Amino acid sequence: MVLGVGAAGGALYLAGWRQPVVREFRVWAALKTDVTEPQKAAVRAELGRIPATDGVKYTSSAEAYARTKELMESQNMTAYLEGLDADSMPQSFELITTGTEFRCAQLAAVRALPGLSDVRVTMVPTGKRPGGPVAC
Repeated sequence: MVLGVGAAGGALYLAGWRQPVVREFRVWAALKTDVTEPQKAAVRAELGRIPATDGVKYTSSAEAYARTKELMESQNMTAYLEGLDADSMPQSFELITTGTEFRCAQLAAVRALPGLSDVRVTMVPTGKRPGGPVAC
């Protein structure tokens, strides 16, 4: 009996069946420069409907600029900072969700909201698997 179970498992493995890998997906939503507080609250609330590992995080324009500046300076790419300031960086919301795939239908209601300029989804890289953009 044990031999039969092992043979069946080996046959499934050789046939290409693998346990689905749970991955992390980063959802980033940039806000328009003229976004109102009620619009911002609506975007946060709608993003909050997506199961997130650590909740929905807000990043102000100043925080986005500081993060970009730090990254560019650490990679000796300060020339790219010319002409940039905090006002040129968008406010945004970000969340991390997990799953074997990302269901883009979750974003339909978010994309329909006013005050939003862009929504992007990326698969987070792991030690063994690359990441990349998810076309939604």
